[in-house]
Amino acid sequence: GYRVTGFEQVMACRVGARAPRPRPNPRLEGRVVDPGSEVGLAEWVRIAGEGFFSPDRVPRALEGVFELTPRLPGTTVLLALVDGEPAAAAGVTVQHGLAALFGGAALPAFRRSGAHGALLAERLDLAARAGAEWATAGALPGSGSQRNMERRGFRVAYTRPVLGKTL
Repeated sequence: GYRVTGFEQVMACRVGARAPRPRPNPRLEGRVVDPGSEVGLAEWVRIAGEGFFSPDRVPRALEGVFELTPRLPGTTVLLALVDGEPAAAAGVTVQHGLAALFGGAALPAFRRSGAHGALLAERLDLAARAGAEWATAGALPGSGSQRNMERRGFRVAYTRPVLGKTL
């Protein structure tokens, strides 16, 4: 009852052996979202949803996922701001020496601004401070996300099929 709907590159890197952090861009700011701030969490949910989908196209099946993600134990969510305006969202969780980077999405107007890369660097710094030895993340094959990750030391560990239930 399932079929292959796409593929994902599963990327990995040693946290301490990654590429040097790019020079800071004064227009970009990465900010950890305060887990106690409902306004901050709502902004993260909006940016993450609109970054992956347009505002009116978030699939019903995923609507609750964006709200639950920041509340998962051990999860840190971040926003990237370009000239003070929210531009991208991402998350990271670290357990047992492994950092899982997820949810990296930039609003269409801010793609190619460096916001996605800034959040990668921020999350890897958080992972290092939390004692992670390895980091992992997923990306569409050949995407800008994959290229950003490779610039920061990630390599493809394997390619996995994405399955969807047939109706």
